[in-house]
Amino acid sequence: MNISKTDDYDSPRDFLGHGTHTSSIAAGNRVPFADYFGYAKGTASGIAPKARLAMYKVLFANESYDAAASDTLAGMDQAIEDGVDLMSLSLGFIDTPFYENPIAVGAFSTMEKGIFVACSAGNGGPRAYIIRNGAMWITAVGAGTVDREFTAEVTLGEGTVHVSGKSVYPENLLVSRVPIYFGHGNISKEIYDAYSLDPKDVEDKYIFCDFSNETSVFQQRFEMYRTGADGAIYSSESGQFLMPRDFDMPFVTMIPKFGDLVKDYLLRTDDPTVSIKFQGTQLGTKPAPQVAAFSSRGPDIRSPWILKPDILAPGVDVMAGWAPNRRSHVSVPRVFCEKYASAIPLTVKLMIRNGYEIWVDFDKKNERFIGVGYLFSHFSLIGGQSLVFEYIGGFNFKVTIFGLDGSEIEYPNIVHHLQTCRPRNVSLYDGGWSFASYLNCEREVVDEVVVPRSFLDVVGHLLPDKLELLVSSGLHVLGLFNRKEGKISGFASICNMLGVSKLNRFNALVLKYVLGNTFHVSCFDCSMTETAVYTLPTEYAESLNGNSIAFEILVQPFHMLPYCHGVDVSVDFNFVREWWNRVDYITAYKDQRCWSLQIRKRRDWKRTTIHKGWIHLRDDMELGVGDLCVFRWKNDTVHNFDIDIVRAVTHLE
Repeated sequence: MNISKTDDYDSPRDFLGHGTHTSSIAAGNRVPFADYFGYAKGTASGIAPKARLAMYKVLFANESYDAAASDTLAGMDQAIEDGVDLMSLSLGFIDTPFYENPIAVGAFSTMEKGIFVACSAGNGGPRAYIIRNGAMWITAVGAGTVDREFTAEVTLGEGTVHVSGKSVYPENLLVSRVPIYFGHGNISKEIYDAYSLDPKDVEDKYIFCDFSNETSVFQQRFEMYRTGADGAIYSSESGQFLMPRDFDMPFVTMIPKFGDLVKDYLLRTDDPTVSIKFQGTQLGTKPAPQVAAFSSRGPDIRSPWILKPDILAPGVDVMAGWAPNRRSHVSVPRVFCEKYASAIPLTVKLMIRNGYEIWVDFDKKNERFIGVGYLFSHFSLIGGQSLVFEYIGGFNFKVTIFGLDGSEIEYPNIVHHLQTCRPRNVSLYDGGWSFASYLNCEREVVDEVVVPRSFLDVVGHLLPDKLELLVSSGLHVLGLFNRKEGKISGFASICNMLGVSKLNRFNALVLKYVLGNTFHVSCFDCSMTETAVYTLPTEYAESLNGNSIAFEILVQPFHMLPYCHGVDVSVDFNFVREWWNRVDYITAYKDQRCWSLQIRKRRDWKRTTIHKGWIHLRDDMELGVGDLCVFRWKNDTVHNFDIDIVRAVTHLE
């Protein structure tokens, strides 16, 4: 049998996580302080945590029906030989007579050995006669709800109305006194019908959707995405059918009884506002249990005189274990973590241009994203490709994938298997197209970069001879495209504006073509974190009134020590200090020489020091105690300075 090593492990190890999930429900150990994105907080435990558990992997990716049937029977035979007391199978085969169904055949032999067999009824509901594993010697188990719901508390105005609804939005988002929109007087706008709203009307607002038998939450969610509203409150009876994965935007669904209270408030209030507290868990909800909509119904078409399923068990919103798969993490640069980690949730969503989305864990302590294995396997990333993560706020990261030659890949027509949407067509005309140029010390890059051939295959016919290169700070220079050699030149002008002799100060450049003659240029430092090349703000430049001094350092006796690595920048020059990152680099120029100096902020950013590079500058300039180092603005940037030395009359020996 040919087992895929991209979509599965050629071993008993769990790849998809389904076996781990069901096994931990059966016999998982007690786990204190567990939660699901802030919901269902408490101690998680399997049904029988002290039971001895044996797991058998019987299904592999890309195997045929016959191979799967054979493996399932072999697994059941092995379990019998191992002496199990109970056998549970959370899988099923297509409907066939019992004597042809591998589970029915294997379960009959298992029953004869005195072993209890339980199987899932299937997830094909709510139609009748679609149950799986309906043989009378198998205990078929349907999926039901429990008396627990995940909620969000909604407060209107200053506490005028307080109601709750269903939400599994995975972030502790602060929603306080946000304006709320209701399209009263227009039926299409009231029920949030497709293409009914103007995005300008709902900008920076939540929207309320009234109850209607003609539309559902699933349809209304599309309109929320299209208009870009901050969030939504839906009065609907279909909220019970929403899965946790559906709550990828901050919205709440509530029964029409509560929705009418919200509507009444909106109709009698001139400037309505809403506050929402997510991550609520409500216990003791009724009615419960209820048969889940997706649970397969009986009876079995082969034996319709027997009532099936036999029993109902919890099968909705059950928190349990999951298996991380291979290549399950990527490192996040420390520089990025130091600057942004505190503002980013512990769970984030990675979004690819083709509509593919995946939730992963952000391990801040170890500076990595955990759970990206599906992304690697689905996009066949086997090594050599590059990923660029762009943080766009909240829990969202846009991810661009670059191929082996540095050009952005042509994205496959796929989405994550947990998504219900269709893939998007990725086009040059919808978001542009990018390529990466990787720099190293062996090959100097002063003015030209080579454009990957696969990038030219996509956009080469559109590139004009004269280009405009826009750097992230807003700097822009003219560039040229050499069609014959496949090169873009003009980067020497950027070097001059930055006060550097070559681009090798950076580790990589990402150039994004956005039609016309424009390329956006992003620069990445040695940690592979994008470096914002700041210019001196206009309002501050005007306030200088001709004063070109950025900061000064008066050489002290301890600055002359052979191991001195820390020279403080005085708080008198706080403005320039605020523009530097926690770990940053500046360049000092004197005539034809230059020095790279590392900046570090210490003690909760209250102390800024020149860390590395000071000794070289001191010795090269033959500084002495009492000398004054004057750093002056160069090219209106906060990373490049001309340095003047005012010598002391006498040097202390």
